[in-house]
Amino acid sequence: MLTIEEIRKDWSTLANKITIARLILSPLPAAIIFVGWDSEPLRWLAVIIFVLVGSTDILDGHLARSRNEVTNLGKIMDPIVDKFLILTPLVTMSFIDPSNKLILGVTIIIAIREISVTFMRARAKKRGVIISANLSGKIKMVCQFIAVSMLLMPPLSDAFNAVIIAVLIVTIWTTMSSWAVYIAKYSENSSEQSLDEK
Repeated sequence: MLTIEEIRKDWSTLANKITIARLILSPLPAAIIFVGWDSEPLRWLAVIIFVLVGSTDILDGHLARSRNEVTNLGKIMDPIVDKFLILTPLVTMSFIDPSNKLILGVTIIIAIREISVTFMRARAKKRGVIISANLSGKIKMVCQFIAVSMLLMPPLSDAFNAVIIAVLIVTIWTTMSSWAVYIAKYSENSSEQSLDEK
């Protein structure tokens, strides 16, 4: 368990401050499309903000490693904030357009996967196991990030819609496969001090 003193110390790092900023700004794209789903300029604004906010995930990771400020709190918070960033616009789009079964299906799959992994991560944490990211989780996150960015865009063309469908299929596959990898590693290494997955 992290102590209060450790949490205070960890929050003082620049990387973790950026993570907090990402958490605060994550609902903004969803709020924009909620009020402006039929507005092309507002949807492009939501895309720009989503990409900028999501890009801070690269920045805080780089800063944590380059400044030797990798913390247990950062390892816990970073993937949670990433899930919030991805799920907030997906849930909002599913609410705005419930007839779009593809978006709804992707939202449900990602939500179940992320809630399941978060639950297992919490159980591991109680045993003193800190979970950090590995390649399958990073690939999954990149695919989800690209998919949500494209879904936020206003309608462009039939060809672009076909590309979105292809990206969503890849996103579902990477989400499910990284979930399977996590479950396998969690089961095999439940007594170890670290697991590799995001």
